[in-house]
Amino acid sequence: MRQSDYVLPMTPNEGDATDGEPGKEDNTSIDDIETLVVDPDDVVQALAYNGQEEVGIDQKVSFELTPPFEAEAEPELVHIEDDTTKVDLEGAVRIRPFRFVEEGRQVVEQRPTRELALEELDAADPKEATIDEWIDEALETWKEHVREHRADVVDVYASHGMAIIDVEYTDSQES
Repeated sequence: MRQSDYVLPMTPNEGDATDGEPGKEDNTSIDDIETLVVDPDDVVQALAYNGQEEVGIDQKVSFELTPPFEAEAEPELVHIEDDTTKVDLEGAVRIRPFRFVEEGRQVVEQRPTRELALEELDAADPKEATIDEWIDEALETWKEHVREHRADVVDVYASHGMAIIDVEYTDSQES
């Protein structure tokens, strides 16, 4: 049994089958997804973007799946304008980028910032160019760390349940 077969069902909704026909599914359940296909560079860029100090909660990006769900699904990067745990009326499911990284929340918190640069630089009043250079170098190291710690499975939450789904990355380089 694969890990993606472990599903924690919530209370089923009436009308889950298409037009009440036995054996016919409507593919609106995350249970239908076996594998998510994701570009690892999208994960890295989404985490880097969301980690910027000037990006507010309503400007962040998230991965989104929209029904009908197939065995293999490719989430789309979207800007969100509300809480990432909410599901819109069409049944879309959002997956926060940190879920594609082992220990994702901690990795996000390690993203280089201006504040960290000021702490790390020895100069009493470093020049902007020096700060920017430090952040750029540290960010490249951080991005490599993200790439090296990608998750093989992600937990996906929806209004009708939760599923643990395998992840396949589309890059051509081996990690």
